[in-house]
Amino acid sequence: MKNIKFLSSLFSLIAVLLVTSCQNEALDSDLLNVTPPPVGNQSFTVDMDGQPFVATSTSAVISQGLIVISGVRGNNGETVGIAIPSTTVGTYSGDVAFLSYESSSVAEYTYNNDNPTTGQSSGTVTITSINTVNQTISGTFSFIGYWGNQAENRPSIQFTNGVFNNIPYTGTIPDPGEEYFRATVNGTAKNYSNIVVGSTTESVSIGGTIVSPMSNVQVIIPTEDLLPGTYPIGNDILTGVVGKVSDGAIDNFTSVSGSLTIISITNGWIKGTFSFSAIGPSGSGQPVSVTNGSFNTELP
Repeated sequence: MKNIKFLSSLFSLIAVLLVTSCQNEALDSDLLNVTPPPVGNQSFTVDMDGQPFVATSTSAVISQGLIVISGVRGNNGETVGIAIPSTTVGTYSGDVAFLSYESSSVAEYTYNNDNPTTGQSSGTVTITSINTVNQTISGTFSFIGYWGNQAENRPSIQFTNGVFNNIPYTGTIPDPGEEYFRATVNGTAKNYSNIVVGSTTESVSIGGTIVSPMSNVQVIIPTEDLLPGTYPIGNDILTGVVGKVSDGAIDNFTSVSGSLTIISITNGWIKGTFSFSAIGPSGSGQPVSVTNGSFNTELP
């Protein structure tokens, strides 16, 4: 299931794209099934159950930590849409990407890559190039589209060989700015000079270390939660975000409660805030308070 904050931002950006597409689409209805010559090298194509879809207009926005791209065919609002919670090149699975097909602007439902029967998401999007000089974006995609009204039992649609080339985008990729990791441990504010970021297939850890006097704080985030939003911090990485703290005589205390807010994931950088309460192994020691936590660093 896609993160709620991601979908909220996504739908607001789709509204922007719809306005832009309406302004740019061809006026002649005879163009509905005609392949137009590309403008420059701009194109958006995909095979729908083996039949070609060639967009007559395109739009793209990079904003709020998201990339949203649409290809529109004709003047009835037939649209293939792509959205990912990132602003950098890379490959994104259907678990994080949102892909959709709308047969017309008045269609009651859309096809999208979330399977309502299994709860699983299909597809892959690869952003191959973001040209920040010419402000164009290129990539490939594929997915299975499932009809939004499960009760109607419509067959799914296979979208294959999707390619978008040199699509002009609006918005900007912000400079990530200063790298930092800060936190207040039991009332003492600390600015961690050594920032360590690591990853496994299941999680990403972001931490700060001071060698002398020794202090270390880290947050461990499941990969499924690497989206803008606010998440509870607990004591089990299998169920959510976990915090760790060592400070002087305090050694390897683990969080029991708290929260993490991922503000943005932009151009390969992650920015957020956190606070949590931690206790020692097997519940030993006095609880440690970690407050005013904040970080801005590059993802691995």
